[in-house]
Amino acid sequence: MKQKPIKKKFKILKIVLAIIVLLWIILIAIDEIPYILPNRLVCRSAEGSTIIKHNGYQITGYRSGFFNIQEAQNRVDEIGLDAFLDEFAEIYVRQSKRGECRKR
Repeated sequence: MKQKPIKKKFKILKIVLAIIVLLWIILIAIDEIPYILPNRLVCRSAEGSTIIKHNGYQITGYRSGFFNIQEAQNRVDEIGLDAFLDEFAEIYVRQSKRGECRKR
């Protein structure tokens, strides 16, 4: 009779572990989605991430806590979008801990 409660506990443990693994996989997939979407510069570091969306000519949006889109657009008007993205990525990597940037 003691085997039934043990089997039931293992069954519950397997279900809980399966749910944890599934949630972990979903979180990894959500974290990687910005890397596969087009027309973006995605910069990530230990401090957080910045995503700059563009249409090939100008900045169309961003996701960041410290990004000023008006100043960025003025800089794009001065030097062009590609040069701005390269400049931003270089500064971001230099100033962040283990930072990286990828163009998509």
